[in-house]
Amino acid sequence: MDEETFLHWGRTVWKYRADTSGENQPISVLLLDDLTSHKTKKVLDEFKRLYNTKIIVFPGGLTPKAQIMDTHNNRPYKSKLKAKLRAMRRTKYMAAKAEAARDPLHKGAVRVPKLTREEVVDAMLEAWEDLDPSSCHTRWHKKKIGPQRTLLKTFDTWTSLGKWYRTLSPKM
Repeated sequence: MDEETFLHWGRTVWKYRADTSGENQPISVLLLDDLTSHKTKKVLDEFKRLYNTKIIVFPGGLTPKAQIMDTHNNRPYKSKLKAKLRAMRRTKYMAAKAEAARDPLHKGAVRVPKLTREEVVDAMLEAWEDLDPSSCHTRWHKKKIGPQRTLLKTFDTWTSLGKWYRTLSPKM
């Protein structure tokens, strides 16, 4: 993200954090990573002057400690989800390719069929269920963030929601 894009975000999103008019600008602190566009004089001045906001930049290398959800929970989840979606697309593609091979009138490339919303949600739930709750809990506990029971309860709640959703949507 360059400086102008970040300033545009400030004008269109951050400005309206307190109310829809954008006139109320409470004293705020915005914690950001060490991206160059977050630290320019123009950005710091505009956020201080227009939005009553102090920008604090995390030094490089602190992401694993400051953004634990991104590095310890979301990354494994997204990896598992991408792998599942890739496998589902490949399966659909191979089926479409086999069907095209049986059709003597088919010409041209075989398109990869799109996944349905239900298939994507199913893959999301499976990826979540494949996460090991104890490893997520252990990572959080090692960083001394959050009570142990609450973390496991939250994980169990999401897993239960996934199971409940599956009862509502018929299998394809």
